[in-house]
Amino acid sequence: MQMTISAVLRYVTDSAGIYRVGNSIGISRLQDAAQLSDFEKGIIIGYHQCGRSLRDISSDLKYPKSTVAYVIKKWKVSGDCRNVPRVGRPTKLGDRDRRVLTREIRKNRTQPMALIREEFQQASGSIVSMNTIRKEAHLHGFHSRAAVHKPLITTSNHAARLMWCKAHRNWTVDQWKRILWSD
Repeated sequence: MQMTISAVLRYVTDSAGIYRVGNSIGISRLQDAAQLSDFEKGIIIGYHQCGRSLRDISSDLKYPKSTVAYVIKKWKVSGDCRNVPRVGRPTKLGDRDRRVLTREIRKNRTQPMALIREEFQQASGSIVSMNTIRKEAHLHGFHSRAAVHKPLITTSNHAARLMWCKAHRNWTVDQWKRILWSD
């Protein structure tokens, strides 16, 4: 069955629900898009109905041949190739909330996660659980790293160091050179 380009455009606009004016077809290619839009799938089906081969469709539209074959096979089996909603719960935090969280963590990285959560909730107005805060912080590269604490010097150790310094305060350079340092 041979179709003209106008028939392809009519099929594409009918199946995708998008109406274009003129002969130009603008295909938006997002770099991080995980799936083709309904409009792009409609173009593939239109090319297929015009009698074009998989290789030609793939080279014209710059899609992998496996993607083109999958769309055509799905259309032949079910008669429809629209995108269906994905399973799973939508994310709680948006892009703005993620930026606020990153800012709150960077203010004081050593504070406990409970305080970060409280400050985040005050700053953003979103109410989220501790697990959500932890997961998002981990995704942004903030991991639970405890700062190394230098032990405090005891009073007896302080007195011993002071006595040692006073005893060696008048040493000459030659005397210091004779000491075997262990560091």
